[in-house]
Amino acid sequence: MKSIKKTLKPRQKYFTKGKRLIFVKQFEDFKGKLPKNPSIIRDRLNPRLCDFSYLMTRSFRRTMADFVNLTNKKKGPLTILDLGCGYEPFKKLFPKNSNYIGVDMSLNSYADIIADNHQLPFKNNTFDIVIASEVLEHSSNEYQFIEELTRVSKNKALVFISLPFIFPEHGQPYDFQRLTKYKLKELFKNHKIISLKESNNIVSSVFVFINLFFRIILGSSALLSPIYIFNNLLALAAEKIKPPNNAYLETALKSCPIGYSLIVEIKK
Repeated sequence: MKSIKKTLKPRQKYFTKGKRLIFVKQFEDFKGKLPKNPSIIRDRLNPRLCDFSYLMTRSFRRTMADFVNLTNKKKGPLTILDLGCGYEPFKKLFPKNSNYIGVDMSLNSYADIIADNHQLPFKNNTFDIVIASEVLEHSSNEYQFIEELTRVSKNKALVFISLPFIFPEHGQPYDFQRLTKYKLKELFKNHKIISLKESNNIVSSVFVFINLFFRIILGSSALLSPIYIFNNLLALAAEKIKPPNNAYLETALKSCPIGYSLIVEIKK
């Protein structure tokens, strides 16, 4: 708790609930005891062929691996901010002596702080590392979100972002937008984009759409696993398609991914 309070701006109003600091009203009621090992942690860290969103999660996980390798080059204990942290699936990827702070708007999370990403309670230039995984699409004002992220980050802080693109509505009613890679470049034009990747090509998206259709219509039934596996194998095969040396076809192939992931170095 002391390590968290050191990062906060002075003279702010909040109340505590257990070990959490509450700065805003949460967007949903607490549903009871938090799970000790929620399945989403495995989904994010070790995506499997039987997962409906395997292709997108697999791509995001690879970018996260590159991100962790870059953060390992930073010296000393790291101060890490996980925005929209949920169950903090990436926490175990970082050194145990890191000051890892999770922020979310839901008490049904592992968040240390309940706060709005558009008005973060932290001091300027506080964090070495920032994670915003599948959260930017839930921002009602992406410019203010990035402004706050930048404010609380140190110069040369590393930022990991992942977000869906061609993907169903989720987290209703707090699903506000889908951003193209060109909008992402615009948002971070004053910083250094180290990596910006599409999760997959337009052909493999067709097979992922089939998975998404069954997921939406029939829910999370384990009986759907064979369908997901079959479609994911076809999607992986489609990923090997290489267009001829044609600029239009190369652009078209990348024009309809399920999502994007990027690594940014903050410049101040």
